[in-house]
Amino acid sequence: MNFLKKFFLFFILLGVLLSVFVAIRNEMVKNEEDVLEWITSSGDNYVHELNLPIMEIDTLNPILTTNVQVQNILKLIYEPLVSFDKSDMLTSCLATEWSERDDLNWIVKLRKGVKWHNGTDFTADDVKFTILQIKDETLNSPYKENLLNVTAVEKLDEYSVLVTLDHKDNLFMYKLNFPIIPEYYFKNGDVVNEAKVNIPVGTGMYKYMSTDENIISLERNKSWWSVSANNRLEKIYLHKYSTYGEAIKAYKSSEVDVIVTTMSDWEKKFGTIGNNVYRYENTVFDTIIPNTKKLALSDSSVRKAILYAINRENIVAKVFNSNASIVEMPIHSISKFYSSDISSEYNLDKAKQILLNAGWKSDNGVWSKSISKTNCNLNFSLIVNKDNKENLAASEAIKECLQDLGIKINVKSLSWSEYKKALEAGNFDLAMASFDIKNETSLIDMLDESSSNNYTGFSSREMSEVINSLKRTNSDEDMKKLTDIYRAETPYIGLYFRDNTLLTNKSVKGSIEPFWANPYNGITTWCK
Repeated sequence: MNFLKKFFLFFILLGVLLSVFVAIRNEMVKNEEDVLEWITSSGDNYVHELNLPIMEIDTLNPILTTNVQVQNILKLIYEPLVSFDKSDMLTSCLATEWSERDDLNWIVKLRKGVKWHNGTDFTADDVKFTILQIKDETLNSPYKENLLNVTAVEKLDEYSVLVTLDHKDNLFMYKLNFPIIPEYYFKNGDVVNEAKVNIPVGTGMYKYMSTDENIISLERNKSWWSVSANNRLEKIYLHKYSTYGEAIKAYKSSEVDVIVTTMSDWEKKFGTIGNNVYRYENTVFDTIIPNTKKLALSDSSVRKAILYAINRENIVAKVFNSNASIVEMPIHSISKFYSSDISSEYNLDKAKQILLNAGWKSDNGVWSKSISKTNCNLNFSLIVNKDNKENLAASEAIKECLQDLGIKINVKSLSWSEYKKALEAGNFDLAMASFDIKNETSLIDMLDESSSNNYTGFSSREMSEVINSLKRTNSDEDMKKLTDIYRAETPYIGLYFRDNTLLTNKSVKGSIEPFWANPYNGITTWCK
């Protein structure tokens, strides 16, 4: 009996010891995980510096440079009033609020506590100064179009301005996406003083430190208003190159760690080994504009049949080496208004059935129908800018696709001046076109019957009512209605967004999420 009792006590003691051991071990593992997590999050095992190229510099003044690559780099230093997030939504930056006081006046309230990199306060004076410089007729700012309808800007107090327009514009806040420069630094004509321009002073996440030969050194702005615990990248070295070709060589030799390319055949130049590859849609939306003033093209069934008959996947593969994203309408796939369900994929049989259902008849390979007592045939000319080699190649591919449907296409390659003249005069059937699409307001501009960019000439009472409501409310519900009408009517024959590619060396880590408004999105978390 004593033996059984001792045996039983032994197992109880052993169980207690095992429990203690497991508890200690779990705590040790937890401590190890905490330490590893701290090491990883603190970046202690990484280099906190990166080398980036800046090439073909026209100027380092952010409101004057027309080089998109330079504009993107300068976003590290300068900031706008409003910007766009990675969901394509308008977001506050140096402006915190904006509202219409009446039909012609907007009040913009500014972020308090923001400092220029030298410690000077950011105020309404800087915003007023920047707007006046952009509108200055002696300066050629790429943001001048944003402010064409601005007639005056007034400082209300240190952190608010009043902007007066010459006509009502309910979507004016989208046009506030331009960099702000400091008045104290650039006043008295110094916006074109290269000595000052080359020593940039902004409010952004990185500040200028020095220039050593052809390298501009930036350092993390520890006083940045948006500073967070995720900031890891301490220094950026901008290597200046005269040409893009020089920048490519520098990237391939690891002199720089990151490069952005718009080249559709980037694999031929950079190779595929040793690269982290991040593709994203740029702002170039390619489409066919149907002239809906032409009787045959006024029929939405014809426009929709053309859409189904075009093998966009094949064109993207052949013309862009698959570096383009097929879309039906001018809305980026990152937008909440984008639908991933592309309902108009290539389907030649469906294209034919759409025409038959709409009363079109094919006789000896020619589609015909009587519209308004006029006999119409589906034979069209397609104008294209001959200097745009991608659009020219795509036009020939589209011609072949539509021939398979029984629609004869005559491709007319025109000089840019001839092309633009024909487009503006409505002297075309179909036009191969590229639009610069930055957000959903571009869709409104392309469809508004009062807009100079509505080359298709399409209008309907329902669409006009939705657009007018959207201008007033800027509501998600109205935007959804507009996209539904677009899908039903096919006012444009959408093709694809071209893709840009961000390449990094394999050693570069972090939250790397480039998009059209900011290819360096998340750069404060990058390291190697």
